[in-house]
Amino acid sequence: MRARDFAFAVRGAAAPAEEFRVELTSPVTGEVWAYGPVGAAQRVTGPAYDFCLLVTRRAHRADLAVRAEGADADRWLDIAQAFAGPPGEGRAPRREQGGGK
Repeated sequence: MRARDFAFAVRGAAAPAEEFRVELTSPVTGEVWAYGPVGAAQRVTGPAYDFCLLVTRRAHRADLAVRAEGADADRWLDIAQAFAGPPGEGRAPRREQGGGK
C-alpha cells in the first residue's frame, strides 16, 4: 500500500490524489487486513498472497484473484511494484486472457 505512489512515479506518472481502500485476506487465518477509508471509491480486494505475487512481479495480474474497483485502482494493479528500481516488462500471463482483468 505504501508503495502505491512509487509505482506511478517510476513510470513518470502522478499518483492519484484520491485515497484507496485495500482489503486483503490472510492466507493463514482468513482475517481481512484493511487499509484506507471504508467509503473509498477506489478499492483493491483479494488474497494477500496473490497481492504479494503481483507487487513483486512474480505473477501476472490475469493469473491472480486480486480485483480493482475504480479506474485508478485498476491502473495501479497494472503497474504495482513493491521493489526499488525500474519497472521492467513484468510476467506474461500463464493462461489466456478473457474478457476482463
